[in-house]
Amino acid sequence: TFDEFYDIVKAELLEAYAHQAYPFDLLVDELNLNKDFSRSPLFDIMVAMRNSEESNGYLNLEDIDLSNAEYDRPVKVKFDLEIGFKENGNHIGIELMFNTDIYDYSTMLGLIQHFQVLVNQILSESEAKVADLSYLTPSDKSQLAHFNATEVSYDFDRTILSEFKDRVLSAPDRIAVWYETESLSYAALDAY
Repeated sequence: TFDEFYDIVKAELLEAYAHQAYPFDLLVDELNLNKDFSRSPLFDIMVAMRNSEESNGYLNLEDIDLSNAEYDRPVKVKFDLEIGFKENGNHIGIELMFNTDIYDYSTMLGLIQHFQVLVNQILSESEAKVADLSYLTPSDKSQLAHFNATEVSYDFDRTILSEFKDRVLSAPDRIAVWYETESLSYAALDAY
C-alpha cells in the first residue's frame, strides 16, 4: 500500500539524513566519477523539502491551487529539474526550476497537474496499492480513450488472405509494407 511505501521511504530518508553533512565534493571524488562541468555528477533532478518555522504540523494538500502558477523569470539552474516544497502554515508551496533546453512551461504545468491528481488520490485512498494509483487527469483519460479507440469491425467468415486480395484489387499502388527507406505496394507484395 502507499502507507507501507511511505514508511519505507521515510526510514530510508531518516537513515540518509545521518550522512547529510558528508562533503559533496569528497563523495564525488571517492566515487571516482568522470567530471563533466556541464551537469551534476550524481543526479539530474533535485527534490527538496524546506521546513518553515511557522508550520503547525498540519498540512492541507487537498486543494493545490494552480491559479498562482507563474512563469517568473529565467534563472540559472544547477540541475535539469529542481522541485522545492516549502511549508507555509497549512499549505505547501511548490517551486519548480527547470532547464529550458529540456523542458518547457506547459510540460511543467502538466507535471504539477499530475502531481495534484496523485496527491488527492493518495489522501483519499492511502491504503491503495501504489500500482493502483493514477496521476492521469480526466482530460488525459479521455485523450487516451480516444487514442486507443482502434476497434474495427471485421468479417470473421473471411480470411486475412481474402482481405489482402481485396486490397490488391482496390488499391494496388498503395504502400502495403515499408522498412526504413524501402517499400512495397500491394501489387508488388502480391507478386511475391
